[in-house]
Amino acid sequence: MKDQIIMLLIGILIALGGWNLTQTFSLSTTQAVLDDKVDKLERGVEKLQDQMDDMLKVDEEIMEQHEDLFNQILNNNNNTSSGTSYNYWSDQMTLNRKMEEYKLILPRSIRIWSYNY
Repeated sequence: MKDQIIMLLIGILIALGGWNLTQTFSLSTTQAVLDDKVDKLERGVEKLQDQMDDMLKVDEEIMEQHEDLFNQILNNNNNTSSGTSYNYWSDQMTLNRKMEEYKLILPRSIRIWSYNY
């Protein structure tokens, strides 16, 4: 009788050990999958941050060009006989090329109109 009880306890211990092992394996697999998803999300966030940085650079260039435009307009108003003028459309073409370098795609309604001016 004692032998049967000991065999029963050993069987229960082996069954619990097997169950514990399967649960541990399941949890580690789930954790690995979640870690992979987190890594993908982090890479996506880094790409978005890089794109935002590029867009901020373009915005800064636009602001500088507008400041130059306003300064030229003010200088032309103050000194009309100087003969110098600001070529706004040339700067816009340069800006468009830089934006293409950054591979920024703007909606058609935001794009600068035409190079024919």
